[in-house]
Amino acid sequence: MLGNDSVHDGLTYSPEEVANVAELIVEMTQTLYIEPAKKAAMREARKQRREAHKNGESPADS
Repeated sequence: MLGNDSVHDGLTYSPEEVANVAELIVEMTQTLYIEPAKKAAMREARKQRREAHKNGESPADS
């Protein structure tokens, strides 16, 4: 968005505006990719613990 405006329209953005957009990109990346991966890892860990318990294994065994 900023690059397109700058290149095609000659519009200059302040460093603060660029920083705000960069922060938004980081937040979107967290929301779209990092948090779902963390949640999936936690679900898998819970699943493994349940399966180990059902099989009579201690947490140290799994």
